[in-house]
Amino acid sequence: MYALLTTLEDGQATILAELKAINTRLTSTEQTLADLVARIAQTEDQCKLLPDMRSDVDVLLRSSAQTSDSIAGIEERLNDAEDRLRRCNLVFYGISEGESESWSDSEKLVTDNCNRNLKIALEPKDIHRARRIGEIARDKKRPIIVNFSSFKTEDGILSKAFKLKGTIVSISEDFCAATRSIHRELVRFAREQKLPFKLRYKKRIIDKKTYYYDTADKAVKERTARVS
Repeated sequence: MYALLTTLEDGQATILAELKAINTRLTSTEQTLADLVARIAQTEDQCKLLPDMRSDVDVLLRSSAQTSDSIAGIEERLNDAEDRLRRCNLVFYGISEGESESWSDSEKLVTDNCNRNLKIALEPKDIHRARRIGEIARDKKRPIIVNFSSFKTEDGILSKAFKLKGTIVSISEDFCAATRSIHRELVRFAREQKLPFKLRYKKRIIDKKTYYYDTADKAVKERTARVS
């Protein structure tokens, strides 16, 4: 009888221990479930904020696009203003450079060249300033940039620049860096077409068609007539 009671007590102790372990696991599971419920509730709250956050992002994107457009517009106006300031300038290429050449020497070289090759007699008052541009290098003829006193003088010289064909001297208009970059793209495109072309500021005329460089798409495009 005593042995039976001992066996029963041992069995009860084992069962109680197992029940305690089960209770501990249940408590842990309940805590985990409570944490999950809290996280789900937090996620739901955050999801409720998503529409507002998306709206804020959309506003920021629109504002950023408008700012980019404004900056592009300002840059274009600044480039146009700089080009207007340079409209009385011409750049002469291929004129030999003397040792320790001064601005006065550069001016005389340009004057002599225009008189000899273009048959245009320039007076000192016709030129405000003439100087070499670029770094000095051996056996290199640096260009001379000339600022004329009037656009009429500049245009008169440019209109006769064709007479320099076949010589080592050439003349070009002076533009800001952005416009020069556009010109390079237009010239590259025109040469690929292998047709005669004309340059008109920021556009090229090829076979009676007008092309321009789209800076946003970085591509040369044909300008089509607007339909009213």
